[in-house]
Amino acid sequence: WMSYLWTGVNLGQAAEMIAIECGKYYYGFHGLLHVLAIFFSLFGYSPISSIFINCFLGTLSAILAYFIAKEIVTPKKNANLAEFVGIMMGDGGISNSQVIVTLSRKNDKPYGIFVANLIKKLFNTEPNIYLRKDESVINIVISRRHLVYFCKSIGLKIGNKLKQNLDIPEWIKGDKNFEISCVRGLVDTDGCVFN
Repeated sequence: WMSYLWTGVNLGQAAEMIAIECGKYYYGFHGLLHVLAIFFSLFGYSPISSIFINCFLGTLSAILAYFIAKEIVTPKKNANLAEFVGIMMGDGGISNSQVIVTLSRKNDKPYGIFVANLIKKLFNTEPNIYLRKDESVINIVISRRHLVYFCKSIGLKIGNKLKQNLDIPEWIKGDKNFEISCVRGLVDTDGCVFN
């Protein structure tokens, strides 16, 4: 940058020259240079245009960060994963971009902490916990499309699980430890005992 600026060209021209030298491969940093070159050649370089482009690029990076799927750890099939499946079968829900566990705010606060810790342990991601006063519930939310895909791959359903005849996944059936863990998660979330 500096060598071009010392020769007397403006910042927009310098960015454009660098982009041309890079073979017009407008990806990553070189793409940013090209965008800057076009912007500054159209509007000139000034403190106001510089502030505008910084705001624009900041907004663009936030939008891209929202839409780019974030990775998760995909655990091997084990008792903790089977318990997570039971929890999801009971009080869980899956949309195209989120996994949500909804619990009673009055009765399930300690259990909510357990569920959040289980999710963190399994997938190495920090769930968001929302206390909804209007509905007296706790929502434990993980916004990760990779987690949604993984849940689908282990037998959970996206959307209305009851209409899709949700059943205990085959990989859990036949393994006593997995079955016990899955039923524990299901009973902890949706179970009740009658006299």
